[in-house]
Amino acid sequence: MFRIAPAATRFSRRSSLVGSLPSLWSLSRLAVWLLLALSARSVVGQVRLTARFDESTTSRYETGTTTRQTITLGSRTSENSFSQTMELEIATDRRDAGRLTVNYRPTRLQVESVRDGERFSFDSSRPIEPALAEGDSPAAASNRLFAAFAESPWRIVVDDDLQVLEFLGRDELLDRLDPAVAESLRPQFEPEYLKRQAEVELRPFPDRALRVGDRWRRERDLILEAGMRLKLTEECRYLGVRSIAGSDRHRVELKCVEASLEAEDSAQGEAADDAPKLEYGPLRVSESRGELTFDERRGVIESLERRIELSGPLSVSIGPRTIDGRIELILEERQQRRE
Repeated sequence: MFRIAPAATRFSRRSSLVGSLPSLWSLSRLAVWLLLALSARSVVGQVRLTARFDESTTSRYETGTTTRQTITLGSRTSENSFSQTMELEIATDRRDAGRLTVNYRPTRLQVESVRDGERFSFDSSRPIEPALAEGDSPAAASNRLFAAFAESPWRIVVDDDLQVLEFLGRDELLDRLDPAVAESLRPQFEPEYLKRQAEVELRPFPDRALRVGDRWRRERDLILEAGMRLKLTEECRYLGVRSIAGSDRHRVELKCVEASLEAEDSAQGEAADDAPKLEYGPLRVSESRGELTFDERRGVIESLERRIELSGPLSVSIGPRTIDGRIELILEERQQRRE
């Protein structure tokens, strides 16, 4: 709080007129007090949020994603869903010449999916029966894929500003997969793409002080399966501080305001002339809500939740024939620091 020191000089009343009005000094004091009060209002309540990694630390998180997709083409409707929960240990090395290596190690991976009515589940804490991990069946291929994910750590190298300098370890995972599966996943594991994704998540705040109600936007670019690319514009709004379990947490509201879905040219360009070709129309954000909480003392994201519902037209061209349809997507993300 700002205070004005009491005046060191007293002014005598020179006339009854002067004595009946506030003195020049008191008016000056009032003007200065108002100026400082307004200045204080512009400073108090501002905070600059900066995420960081401390060296030689270990923390644990639980993360999860769920995707539900409904596609209607003509009179046919297809519903698919995929849900993944991962328990993750994150450990930092000692900082070396402004570079810090952050190691990510999955400790448990659970997957549930439904594709065209076929259900699949995987839990890395349970042994896989040999019969379910061998052969060419979709279930066997999926078991091998997620077993490899569950056993494959990765690491990033960051500078003091959390610029991601390197993303390492994903090539080793691809080497463990069936060649056809590895090739289909390769765009999602391209090092530059992974660096950009990591940096967006590690640096969620603008490089300026924030007041309650301040807003900013972030762009997210996600490569999905089957050559699809989802681009999202997210508006963030600073909500202030809330006490959670006796500790102060900064809260940020997350809301998707724009979205587009595109079929990668490379995925369709190599297809045969008579292969189906997808084209997506404008996406509408039907619903979006989310919140991030941040522990300023530790410099880490404490929790994060997002839910986005999207819908829009699509068309499938097979030779000269075009079938119009519709796609609906529900995307959910969650993250919680455990210790």
